[in-house]
Amino acid sequence: MSVTFESLAPTEQERASNANRSFWVHEPRRTEIEEIVLQIASGISFFTCEVIELPFELRRIEFFENGHEPSIVIDLGGPGEEPRKIAQPQLIRSVLTACVNREHDPSLTFYQRGAADARAHRYIEAFYNFFFFLEYIFGNGKSGRKATVAEFLSQKLLVDTVEKVVKEKAFAEITSRQFVVKVCGMSTEDILMYIVDTRGTLHHPNKNRSTNWHPERQREFDEIATLLQFVCLEIATARFLQSALSPSVEKVFRNAQHCVMNRKQVIRVVTR
Repeated sequence: MSVTFESLAPTEQERASNANRSFWVHEPRRTEIEEIVLQIASGISFFTCEVIELPFELRRIEFFENGHEPSIVIDLGGPGEEPRKIAQPQLIRSVLTACVNREHDPSLTFYQRGAADARAHRYIEAFYNFFFFLEYIFGNGKSGRKATVAEFLSQKLLVDTVEKVVKEKAFAEITSRQFVVKVCGMSTEDILMYIVDTRGTLHHPNKNRSTNWHPERQREFDEIATLLQFVCLEIATARFLQSALSPSVEKVFRNAQHCVMNRKQVIRVVTR
C-alpha cells in the first residue's frame, strides 16, 4: 500500500550543504505525512477489528521527478511487513478518510493501544490508555478527583454509554458475575468515581499503602479495564465512522469505487 505526496524540491543551498553526507532525506512534509499514516492505521484497525500499527519510522521512501513537481512515495507497510487481509472498499475508505481529513485523532490511538494492551493481558497499561481516551475527549483539562468526576458526569455521551454497557449481555458474559453485580448496583456517578479512583491508585504507587498494587499482578485490574474497553469501543467506533462516512469522504469514495469496479484502474491517491 502506498500513497503519493507532492513534495517540495530542495533548494540549491540545501543540496550544497548536504552534498557530502552519505545519507540525506529531504522530507518537508514529514509531519503531515505521519498524521495521515496514523489515521490510516486507525481506519484499518476498526475495519479489521485488529490493532494495526504502521510505524512511520519504518517507511520506505522513493523520490522521483517526472518533469513537473517532485513527489515522494511512502510504502506504509514498511520492509518485511506481512500483508493483512481487508476488504477493498474498507481499505479504500481508510486511506481516503485519512487523506481528506489530513490529521489523525489522538483518542483513537489511545483506544488502539489500550486494546493491544488488553489483548496481551497488560491490564494496568490497558486501563491507563482507556482512561487517557476518556480524559482526552471528556476531561476538558480538569484535574483532581472531584472535578474530573463532575466533568465526566456533565458529558451526556459518556454517561449514556456507561449506562448502556453495564446492561449489555456481552459485558456480563466476559466479566465475572461478582463484578457485574457490583457495577450494576452502582449509580453512574459511582462507576465514574470508581474509574477515577482506580486511576489515582495506579498513578500514585505507595509502599506504605495496605492495599498497594503490584505491577506484575495484572489480573487484579482485568475487569475494570474490560469495563473501560467496552465504553471506549462504543465511543471510538462512532467517532471514527462519523469521519469515515462524512459527505466529503463519501464523495471521493464513490469516485474511487467507480475507478476500481468499472474501469479496473489502479487507484492513485495523491495529496497536495
